[in-house]
Amino acid sequence: VDGLGTDIVFDGDEGVYFNFFVYAGLTNKCCPVNCTGDWFEVVPTDTDVDGHCNYSEYRIQQNATCGGAACPNDHLDTILPDECNPWCIGAWSDWTECQATCGNGSQWRTYTVTKEASNDDEEYQCPFVDGALQSQ
Repeated sequence: VDGLGTDIVFDGDEGVYFNFFVYAGLTNKCCPVNCTGDWFEVVPTDTDVDGHCNYSEYRIQQNATCGGAACPNDHLDTILPDECNPWCIGAWSDWTECQATCGNGSQWRTYTVTKEASNDDEEYQCPFVDGALQSQ
């Protein structure tokens, strides 16, 4: 028989004590624990961030275990306010509808820069200019 049991043993003048035992085959089952985390404002020191801007950082206090729900962000994910972010921000639009119902149709999308880089170094620039077109 699998299970967990307890014997209550009376020992004369010594009082009562408990004898715990486990039957063979008992398996430990864990209960799901959800991840817990939150965003915190960080006030950087002189060497942390160019411009010394405050920023938000996600910190995980408890990782998910035993199939619990994961946190929506990774540990130490960072959000810089736009004025502190030196990188260009841009994205491609969705593809347009195909211009043909069959055969050789075309689709287009446009790259839009929503924030220019505040640093002139190449690594901070967007990979495409604002208004760039791409077809397929």
